[in-house]
Amino acid sequence: MTIDYFKYTHQGGRISNEDSIETIYLHNSFISCIADGVGGESCGEIASQKSIAFFISFLEKNDFKQAFINTNLKIKDLQNELNGCKKMASTLSCCIISENHLQGIHTGDSRISILRGNGFKQLTEDHTEINQLLKSGKLKLEDAHTYPRKHVIYSAIGTSRELAIHIFDYTLQTGDRILLTTDGVHDVISKLEFRDLSISTENIEEFGNGIIDLLKTKMITDNVSFIAISVR
Repeated sequence: MTIDYFKYTHQGGRISNEDSIETIYLHNSFISCIADGVGGESCGEIASQKSIAFFISFLEKNDFKQAFINTNLKIKDLQNELNGCKKMASTLSCCIISENHLQGIHTGDSRISILRGNGFKQLTEDHTEINQLLKSGKLKLEDAHTYPRKHVIYSAIGTSRELAIHIFDYTLQTGDRILLTTDGVHDVISKLEFRDLSISTENIEEFGNGIIDLLKTKMITDNVSFIAISVR
């Protein structure tokens, strides 16, 4: 399979950009990662950048899950080493593409999704309070958009709580598009909008620029970052 990709990150509605993105080839595999410094915590920009850098470096000698665990431990070490960064934390969502195999690993509320034909499927689970309430039936879907704590996450790289790790595997087909987004993007662009845009664009560059154009029509209050990948 041939891989094409488009990546974009911008401070959006914030003074600084605490999102980080990276794409790299390692051992004949294509790796893409997206991270979002946890809002309201210190050193979010450092946390997101270092989370991705540590994860990729640990992949050299560790499997997928262990590299993720080691990244979490390393960020916790940095909390004590860097002045003013005691509470730094970050979401982290990464995937590896090898031939027609997609493997993903994730914590937080950034997302990895796949677009295939007329369909859109979110592959990651949001580690958020609101998602827990929806799954348990304690909150109705129609009330979710007004829920006051919808951005509260219960797991992130560097948090003191037990790290929730979501690992998944997916078999790719020619024509699939993989989309990594921070919440600043998927909070304002719906799954239906992503799907319709993907259907109407011929290549990944058109799709990526289309997402940027869509963002310009939205009320942006957060950093906005995404990686769009196509396999053919």
